[in-house]
Amino acid sequence: MTEDKIKHLTSNDDSQLFRSSVGEIKRIQSDKLTPSPLSSKSNKQVNIRQQHPVEHKITYEQTVEGNESVFFSREGVDGKTSKRIKRGDIQIADCLDLHGLTEKTAKNTINQFITLNHDHSNRYIMIVHGKGHGSNKKYPVLKNLTVNLLSSHPDVIAFTSAIQHDGGTGAVYVLLKK
Repeated sequence: MTEDKIKHLTSNDDSQLFRSSVGEIKRIQSDKLTPSPLSSKSNKQVNIRQQHPVEHKITYEQTVEGNESVFFSREGVDGKTSKRIKRGDIQIADCLDLHGLTEKTAKNTINQFITLNHDHSNRYIMIVHGKGHGSNKKYPVLKNLTVNLLSSHPDVIAFTSAIQHDGGTGAVYVLLKK
């Protein structure tokens, strides 16, 4: 062994002290987490609504790349509000993470999430869709679903890619109508 590796070896006394301090360990079967489609704050309420999903037609008018920034605003959103949402200078009421969901499940979950937050008068929400690096297709499926669904949803006034700290181009801030 090299001298560096010898310096980092521990004695038997150190190993025994460590094992007695840690105690008995239980090995886990898998280190993969199953993502929760909704934050714990909204989970109960959305499960109740799953029996009556809200449907509206989604038109795929645009395809966006994983690292591409997005912005959408309906007529009537003032410049000050647009700047605030683009800067991330908003109070996020709830967040939805779509990682690990299928396109069909994500569509239903997004619709329920928007309806729930609109019903609770939450104006600013965030949806984490990812950049599509794990997608089998040539484009980010969940990102494109999210962008096209939000732009055609009647309760959505505006949305934009999040700031880097909140997920960058893998997430969007959404402004819901009052």
